[in-house]
Amino acid sequence: MADKPTPTLNPKIAEIEKGSMVDQLYTAFVDMTNRANNVAAPDFSSNPPMKVDEHGNQIYDPNDPNVPLVDSDAIDKALSDYAEIQTKNYAYDMASSIMSIMQGSGGSGGSGSGTSGGGFLPLAGGSMSGRLSANYGVELGDSGKALITITHDGSNKPVGYFKLPMEITGNVSIDGELSLADTGIWFNKHQSIFIADQTLNIDYQNVKITGTTEIDGQITIGKILINGTNGITFDGHEYYHAGNCNNQNTDWVTKDLHVYGDLVVDGETEINGRFKALRGFDLGENGDRYLYSSYDNGKCHLWLATDLTIMGYENGIKFDDHYIIRTRTTANDVISFCAPGRVLNLGDTDTPGDPQFATKSVALQTNFTTADGLTTLITPSGKGFFRGLSATAVESGADVVKELVKGTVIATYSDSPTNKGVVFRNRATFYDPSSGPSLYSDDGVIFNVELPYIQNINGVPNTTKYLWTTKLVVTDSPYGNPTLSSPTLALGTDAQFFRFDKPVEAEFFSIKLGKHQTKLGDGVLFLDNNDKIGGNNLFLEAVGNSIFHSGNATFNHSLSSQVFTSGMAGSGWAILENALNGSFHATFDELTVRKKMRIYELEVQKQNVTNGSWWVTDSCSGDLVEEVL
Repeated sequence: MADKPTPTLNPKIAEIEKGSMVDQLYTAFVDMTNRANNVAAPDFSSNPPMKVDEHGNQIYDPNDPNVPLVDSDAIDKALSDYAEIQTKNYAYDMASSIMSIMQGSGGSGGSGSGTSGGGFLPLAGGSMSGRLSANYGVELGDSGKALITITHDGSNKPVGYFKLPMEITGNVSIDGELSLADTGIWFNKHQSIFIADQTLNIDYQNVKITGTTEIDGQITIGKILINGTNGITFDGHEYYHAGNCNNQNTDWVTKDLHVYGDLVVDGETEINGRFKALRGFDLGENGDRYLYSSYDNGKCHLWLATDLTIMGYENGIKFDDHYIIRTRTTANDVISFCAPGRVLNLGDTDTPGDPQFATKSVALQTNFTTADGLTTLITPSGKGFFRGLSATAVESGADVVKELVKGTVIATYSDSPTNKGVVFRNRATFYDPSSGPSLYSDDGVIFNVELPYIQNINGVPNTTKYLWTTKLVVTDSPYGNPTLSSPTLALGTDAQFFRFDKPVEAEFFSIKLGKHQTKLGDGVLFLDNNDKIGGNNLFLEAVGNSIFHSGNATFNHSLSSQVFTSGMAGSGWAILENALNGSFHATFDELTVRKKMRIYELEVQKQNVTNGSWWVTDSCSGDLVEEVL
């Protein structure tokens, strides 16, 4: 890589003419560059900024928790700010230097320069665009003669001299005195305003003066003489005008006064008789109309366009001589809205022909309290607090449905004096809106009771809701009365079983399981439909202190008394199944057989002979013989 050339001083610097604009700019730029570069750059080698989180805590290297991280973004910003400050300072110094040199001198740009320097016009002449400033005097002319000169007089007051005819086609604004000769002002080459015989003359075909005109003296217009002291006269007769009437020294009295146009009275008006304004009126204050009347389509209207203030605590607004708004006589801080002998509405429906008067809604902007002001009943957000609640029923069930369609949560109804009730739109929930028991119906037929159930599963609480449904179904019980059309009340649940913690009492209890019919009566359990012809008449009945069993009895396994002990010295009785071979063994204290008894094998532990009878047969055999003494 080639070495960079050694910098050398430009030889044209020595050719700069001392005191010229180039010399001044060159000197200013050298000083400016030295000042811009004579600023130390930020040094972060010994104390660099460190990274911190949003809470101001130090952030460390994820690979080495003992090494804090340097905030390189902060270093880059500081260096960028330093460079930006240098650039802005350099630019400002350059602009200031150029403007100071341009404003302080003129002429060419330097030695041997034939062109303009810094935007100045050359001595040889030329053209320019932009503003020409000559704040210390100027002289303009042609052919070596000054025609316009702007300078200062002996008292250092700016003056201008114009030595040529001047034609101005645009607007002229003069802030100061304008001195004209007696020839005055000409319009359209006509001498219109001038002085002659020590009199200012205005000579033009038509003269129009707009605005306020003040004349100190008198004005003569034909036979009309207007004198600032004596007023206005016409051919010697005095005018009756504001200057000589309707003031504190002159009275104007008339019997009848008919004004065909508008009557304007600036002062007060006192009417001693009855005031009539049967064609409408406008009343107001400070030039504004506040109370006025109007007539439209055969109907008169009275309009109030400002506040209505009623003075005094005993005053108010009446309708048919009865107060509808007034203060309470017993409490000055209470305003009463009332409708004596009428109905007081808050809002109203469409008036025939005037739908614009229908009330959109009645909004509560503050708490609605009891009469004593101690208890809040309804808040603006809709919360209600009542010491007691008595809801007035609507007139019919159809209105209840109509209200519920609008989104009402609860409504009352009364179809008749004996048919009254409450309708819930969705559900009635108790204790807790999210987990409490709920009553609801999805289809208007099935009544659901949703009950929460909490169970710990492996130590973790598990909250589940189960349904208890109630509905009416068609009666298909074999015990039903076919002449009646009443339904059956059906109960259902998502739980596994029904359990009653108290005894269940009923005049008649029936259980239906598939094709089997079971019913429970007073002291008897029927297991078959014994009320019908062909029934098996299977039932259990309490008779005295015994249970009567009707029908065949079948047992799959053992049968015994409540207490049973085997052996000769035992107690109770039993017919027991041998679990090893499936045989059965019977034990009784005594056994009587009135007729035939068939025994395939007889094992006797003790034998007694009654009345001396002793039968011997080869059908009997004995395995053990004992001697009986």
